[in-house]
Amino acid sequence: MTYSQIYNAFSTHLTIWKRTFVAVAIGFAVFVSASQRVDFSLDLEPNATHQRTSTIIVDQVRAHHLLRSKVLDDLASVEIFERYLKTLDHSKRFLLQSDIDEFEVYRLYLDDALVKGDLEPAYFMFNRMRQRSADRINWVLERLEIGIDSFDLETDQTLQLDADDRTFPVDEHEADELWEKTLISNIISAKLDAKSNEEIMERLVKRFKSQLRQLGQIKTEEVFSRYMSAFTKSFDPHTEYLSPRDKEEFGISMSLSMEGIGARLEIKDDHVQIKELVQGGPAFREGSLKENDQIVSVGQSPTSPMINVVGWRLDDVVDLIRGPKGTVVVLGIQEPNALAADLKTVQITRDTIQIDDLAAKKNVIDLKHNDEDFKVGFIELNSMYRDFKGAEQGNQGYRSATRDVKALIEELKEEGVEGLVMDLRRNGGGSLDEAVSLVGLFISTGPTVQVRGIGRRISVLQDRDSSVAWEGPLAVLVDEFSASASEIFAGAIQDYQRGIVIGNQTFGKGTVQSLVAANQGQLKITQAKFYRINGASTQLKGVIPDVIIDSLAQIHDTGERTYDGALPWDQINSLRYSTFADNAEKIAQVQLLHEQRKQDNPYFNFLSKLAEQAKRDKERTAVSLNFHEREQELEDRNQWRIDISNPYLSAHGIEPAKDLDELDDRMDELDDQVPEEIALEASRILLDYTLPQEYHVAAISDAESLSGDEKDTPIMQGRVESRTQEVE
Repeated sequence: MTYSQIYNAFSTHLTIWKRTFVAVAIGFAVFVSASQRVDFSLDLEPNATHQRTSTIIVDQVRAHHLLRSKVLDDLASVEIFERYLKTLDHSKRFLLQSDIDEFEVYRLYLDDALVKGDLEPAYFMFNRMRQRSADRINWVLERLEIGIDSFDLETDQTLQLDADDRTFPVDEHEADELWEKTLISNIISAKLDAKSNEEIMERLVKRFKSQLRQLGQIKTEEVFSRYMSAFTKSFDPHTEYLSPRDKEEFGISMSLSMEGIGARLEIKDDHVQIKELVQGGPAFREGSLKENDQIVSVGQSPTSPMINVVGWRLDDVVDLIRGPKGTVVVLGIQEPNALAADLKTVQITRDTIQIDDLAAKKNVIDLKHNDEDFKVGFIELNSMYRDFKGAEQGNQGYRSATRDVKALIEELKEEGVEGLVMDLRRNGGGSLDEAVSLVGLFISTGPTVQVRGIGRRISVLQDRDSSVAWEGPLAVLVDEFSASASEIFAGAIQDYQRGIVIGNQTFGKGTVQSLVAANQGQLKITQAKFYRINGASTQLKGVIPDVIIDSLAQIHDTGERTYDGALPWDQINSLRYSTFADNAEKIAQVQLLHEQRKQDNPYFNFLSKLAEQAKRDKERTAVSLNFHEREQELEDRNQWRIDISNPYLSAHGIEPAKDLDELDDRMDELDDQVPEEIALEASRILLDYTLPQEYHVAAISDAESLSGDEKDTPIMQGRVESRTQEVE
């Protein structure tokens, strides 16, 4: 991640940033003109298959979940009720307390309803929510028609940010007050973005019209899925129902392939437009489509009628365009800003598309370390993907993470790399088999993970292939988003002491899900837990790196520990296995060398300041509704950004910025010149890890430059304490 990308990622967490629209992400918040009000009086109802599917889901989860002893009773009903209610109106801006009181009849009934396949409570609650949303939209409409100038932007009031600390409005009057504040905050944000009253109104209309359209396009399957999710997640966060469409998307994500035209689409102003063409895909090869072209109609063959798709949901348009390999789809295309009459027709033969941008990638980092030149290989792996279908059909060329990584290792060997970093940052997992076989690329044979399932039965997965793809120095780079199967890989490499694990404490998803049929959809059910070969679970605690690097982990509040209903951490007996070496003393020295380097590193100083600001923002509970106060906050924030960024620019010989426009230009220039800092530091740590002991002694002989307090920082203590907890 580049320097400016780090800052942009941080900016998404700022609640008072100049482009923040407090009400934009609050569920069904929408706005339309009087002539465009939508009638939601026709309630959504379950379809003919939902009742049977719901009972299948309930029976399958209760029969196959790791927690088969969990009772579906009144206590469970309360939990499911609260979960479902939160998915309907998590912001507490639409439903009234009287609605909640009316829903109370279901609080202790949902357990019985689920067993019987009674979906009336789910749809009643959803339809009430939808109607309340429409009512509130009409109020917003009438309020805005008075004009932007009618809002008091110099009040001393504040808007509470955390819905958890807020109750549902007692009545319409209290709801009106809440929405008045919400609109004021929206208007202030727009004015801080230098928008005129006319531009503000246009922006609100455009944004809220889009959200209203999405509200009106919700289908019964989505209501059903939301309700079933409230039930499945009462067992654990990772047990879920996959609708037929979700099932298809899951298969695509695992196989990295699909059949279609090879174009990524997005919705913009009621139109589906081309966001990107997949290199080498059918649409790319045909040559007529360009980015930002709008798809206005779709036909299933050269002779079939064209269906107008303006205003359609993106998912529905995608369903029309996808299809079996070898079939033809016809698209009606309009270029941006073209006249309506300037419509062209494009015929594309569907084909199998390989989604290569999600596959493993390699890179070589050249750097000078200890006055010597080194080449370090980097392999970025975003998921433990595996083409299950291709493997089951005996396709010898089926796609898998292990196969791709092995091929990349061979290429890196030819390029003469002296060390290898497996970059598993943001790797959310995937196939357990892939994690096992991936470990096998770096060890000859041995156990890789223990799995305890229903009935406390323990199985041990082994690498039985004696061949090794890489015998040289190895590091595994992880972060707070490395989860599940990627944690198994990192944990095994650490337990064997085959390499050094670098980064931040991983996500902590130590559960195993299996796919189970559920009528037209599919279930992912937690049926087991992972345990490292040392006996410690990866659940909740994840993997604690050998060397911790400061990163955005200091900013994010994420991980399994933040999920309601997450299963607990525990441990089982350790397996017998042989380690490559006792690295404890060397790792401590490597961590100290990293601490010495980062003291004078502008990048890590920058991260430290971001973390301090993120902590202050997190502690903030309300935002001012006074324009002048918000304006001053924005000026202070902009100056703060310049102040913390300029030292980094100066360190790389780039002139400091005087304002934000200059800063953005300088950062673009910097990103073109400087490799990613975390990757560079991970490479240095790997080289420190591989250098002789004599070098470590010499390098840390001036450790007195670190004060006693700096040597005893939480970052130095954290690894030792956490590792002790893991194996206690």
